[in-house]
Amino acid sequence: LLGNALKFTNEGEIIIRVMLDSQEGQHVILHISVSDTGIGLSDEHQQQLFSAFSQAEPSHSRQFGGSGLGLTICRQLIQRMGGEITVESELGKGSTFSFTLPLLAHQAAERPPELTLDNPTIRLHETHPPTRHVLEHLLVRWGARPVSFINAGNESLLMLCLAQSDFEGDRKAYWQSVIAQTPCPVIILANTTSFDLPTWEFPYGGEMLCKPFTRTQLVTTLRQLLQLQPLPLASEAVSKPPLAPRLTILIVDDNSSNRELLKAMLESDTLHIVLAESGQEALEFARHQIADMVLMDIRMPGMDGIQATQALRRINNSWARCPIIAVTAHVLSTERQQWLAEGLDDVLIKPIDDAQLQQLLQRFLGIAPRKAAPTEAASTRQSQVPTAPPSSLPAVDLMLGARLAGGRETLAKQQLVRLIDSLPESEQQIRDAFQAGDLTALLDWVHGLNGASRYCGAPELALLVETLETRLRTSGLRHVEALLDELYAAMTRLSQERDSLVSR
Repeated sequence: LLGNALKFTNEGEIIIRVMLDSQEGQHVILHISVSDTGIGLSDEHQQQLFSAFSQAEPSHSRQFGGSGLGLTICRQLIQRMGGEITVESELGKGSTFSFTLPLLAHQAAERPPELTLDNPTIRLHETHPPTRHVLEHLLVRWGARPVSFINAGNESLLMLCLAQSDFEGDRKAYWQSVIAQTPCPVIILANTTSFDLPTWEFPYGGEMLCKPFTRTQLVTTLRQLLQLQPLPLASEAVSKPPLAPRLTILIVDDNSSNRELLKAMLESDTLHIVLAESGQEALEFARHQIADMVLMDIRMPGMDGIQATQALRRINNSWARCPIIAVTAHVLSTERQQWLAEGLDDVLIKPIDDAQLQQLLQRFLGIAPRKAAPTEAASTRQSQVPTAPPSSLPAVDLMLGARLAGGRETLAKQQLVRLIDSLPESEQQIRDAFQAGDLTALLDWVHGLNGASRYCGAPELALLVETLETRLRTSGLRHVEALLDELYAAMTRLSQERDSLVSR
């Protein structure tokens, strides 16, 4: 957009504005515009503007060059980022291209102003509205009260003047007289270095800045004229260190207990956690925002994790590069290689402990691992699926649950109660799917139960459901009736522990 503005504007100005359109929590919409005083567009050509290979006039391709694809590409990029682009134009007077972008606000330490003033009145003579607006904004931020030259009284601490046509020809003598009688320092912001400053009288001091000047140059000049001490360097100031931008992790899992546990294990000042209960919900998020990493459950109803990953990769280049990690309770060796070939960056087997998560954050996001809590250390790389016969395992093991929850005992108990409360529906759905001979539906429910039980201190159920899923995937519906009966009995034994869990 800026390139087009430069191409089609022979004289005048080009203005880029970035404004906050709206904000709801951490979600913001930015409004960005590029305005010019160039050739402009007729109403007819505005209608065709975003069509491929379309230009305002056929002669423009000869005069200015270009294929006419630029605006089409701009629109596609903006739409892929969840925004919209519009144009307002008048033939012969210029154009304004505006677009919106939905983004996630990041926390950062507020930058202190480069200059601190004690509410002085500063006269401002500037006939160019955009420049005047910028100067007013800066002066207010620095603690001053800018007023127009006409409305200012004699209490002004400083006068800012922009040297344009007002300082040339017959007007030069007028302004020389005015400035000579002004009881305050004067800064002249000149358009040219040929401005004859030595011939002007500045009874209270004067300086000149030539355009284009930087904000730092303006601050330095103000300090010199007002005899202000410079602010301490950031390294010398006593303040809190600036907050690093928060990284966004998207957790996609159809099981609410799994989502909440991963969220609790990941939550920190440096991470923003977003939850999605389906692949479709993850895509809806991705159309408007970007994540720094995704933890993707693979076996979800409807759009599974592989399909969701491939759809995310197609949205834009940012999503094509985003690390997406498969999180699953069960994977065959052949499946793992296939998933990596289909766009996933790694595969993690549930339950994921804190040590694995910290390694994941360090590998893909560069976040230094935190020290593990004592309750985590014993289980850091230990398999969480029991290998003893199911009949020898307890229905409930709260110490195991606490280790699985990264040492969070209260969270572990909550997870176990949620699992118990979900068992009646799971049992009924598993019974119905088996009686109907529906292997797909049966696998969906068994896999969901497998994932949920792996995050809880329910070792008997965890081993039975893992064994059942493996048999279903390798042998189908044959020879699973006895195993199903054992599973139903284990569900009953676990459910009987609910009251004692709640009372502990």
